[in-house]
Amino acid sequence: MANLNSDAAKTFADNAFVYPNPIRDDSATFQFLAVRNNASISLKIYTIAGDLVREERFTGLTTGAIQPFHWDVTNKAGKKVGRGLYYYVVREEDADGTLQTVKKLAVIR
Repeated sequence: MANLNSDAAKTFADNAFVYPNPIRDDSATFQFLAVRNNASISLKIYTIAGDLVREERFTGLTTGAIQPFHWDVTNKAGKKVGRGLYYYVVREEDADGTLQTVKKLAVIR
């Protein structure tokens, strides 16, 4: 993890992703890397129109910890989301500041 201090924002963005993408079935896995110690990471999934679909928060992560989140492709009410384009925001916050990346995903089942 020697490169974590070289460019924290790039390392964070490069290590936040969802697979498979596009999502063809009823499950996907988000994965992200904690770049700084004792960080909190939030994941927010939005429709392309900007409506919040799902929100998750992970706290107390140590530097280099890989955090997975298995998504059953449901919204915050527990209903399956429709096919289409979505985007997700992964944000790491700690005493040193905030790192954020925004990426897209597709549901094509």
